[in-house]
Amino acid sequence: MNRSQAAVPIMALCGVLFLLNLILEGSGIASLQNVLGLMRTGDATLFYRVFTYAFIHNSFFHLLANMLVLFFALPSVEAQEGPRRTLILFFTAALFCGLVTLLHQTFVPWSGRTVVVGASGAVCALLFLFWRSNPDATVLLFFIIPLPIRYVMIGAIALDVTGTVFSLPTGLAHVTHAAGYLFGYLYLKYGGRLDMAVSARRNRRHLKLVQQQAKVRREKRFYYEEQIDPILKKVSEQGMDSLSDVEKHILKKAKEYRREHGLS
Repeated sequence: MNRSQAAVPIMALCGVLFLLNLILEGSGIASLQNVLGLMRTGDATLFYRVFTYAFIHNSFFHLLANMLVLFFALPSVEAQEGPRRTLILFFTAALFCGLVTLLHQTFVPWSGRTVVVGASGAVCALLFLFWRSNPDATVLLFFIIPLPIRYVMIGAIALDVTGTVFSLPTGLAHVTHAAGYLFGYLYLKYGGRLDMAVSARRNRRHLKLVQQQAKVRREKRFYYEEQIDPILKKVSEQGMDSLSDVEKHILKKAKEYRREHGLS
């Protein structure tokens, strides 16, 4: 199995924050779950909580489970998307899942009672992409039981969608997981169109730049031609010695310009 370059910064960030949280909680100073976790605070901290929640984990098993899934799923995604894009996908999925979870907490009466933490939403998004690119793969359910990934994913999606609609006593952030699957689906469906739109915009900008450069060259060429004709006429009638320093400079620059652009 190829190693994932994108997994390194993700795992490092989550691991460092987990250790820092252990130190802070052990010292009785604070809990990063309360500082960075996602919950309806009603203040400005929501602007960062919808993103930072994804890098805090409430237990070692929670962290280990998410990182193991990333370790196995990310290389396949990265092989298709590249390290940089895969990293952007993870961060974007985390933000998307955070926003969906916040909306769920706001409008669903029984939601929002606990702090949501963990990379599970973004992990589910990448796991969905892995599934669609490897539909016949076999995975280990609970890291023990080998099963075709399609059965695992269908079961997980069904559970998380149910947990999004109804309150289930599982202790899991089902809406965050469901948002991750939704992000993966939307990316597969519309990601290509987005790439085409971005590429088209980039091409338009490049074409505009080329046209501007061509216009500058034409104007410069016309300028020299307008200046050169009278100077050449003067040379033919009165000789080079009749030219002023300015005219000689213009003539020199015009020769250099024509030589650089292959003009005879």
